[in-house]
Amino acid sequence: MDDVLLAIWQNIGAFDERKNTFKQWIAAIPKHRAIDYQRKMIRNGQKYVNVEITDDLFNTKHKSLEQDIENVLNHLSANERKIFEKYYLEGVSSREMAQQMNVKESWIHNKLSRGRKKLKQAFIPKNEV
Repeated sequence: MDDVLLAIWQNIGAFDERKNTFKQWIAAIPKHRAIDYQRKMIRNGQKYVNVEITDDLFNTKHKSLEQDIENVLNHLSANERKIFEKYYLEGVSSREMAQQMNVKESWIHNKLSRGRKKLKQAFIPKNEV
C-alpha cells in the first residue's frame, strides 16, 4: 500500500484529466503494480496464488484509502484542499472551478502546482525530489 501511495505522488505530474478521472488513474496504479509483481514472480520461477479481486475485497480497503487521502490532504491549507478535492477527487475542470470561484484559470493551475509541490516536500525526502 505504501509503495502505491508513493507512486501516486511521484507520478502526479503524469495525470491527464483528458484521458481519465483521478479516481480511475489512482485505481490503475495498484493494478499495474500487481501485474508487474506477478510477472516478476513468474520470471523468477516462484509460485503465486491467483486470487479473484472482487468488490468485497475492495470495500475492506476502501476506508483505509479514504483515511490515507484524508491524511495527505491535511497537509494543505483549507483553500488548497478545496481546490484539490474538486479537481482530483470530484473531477471538476480548472476552467469550471475558475468560473465558480470568479478567478483566472491560471490561478487554479498555480494553486494545484503549489499544492503538489507542498505534498512532495511533505512526503518525499529532499534527496529524492
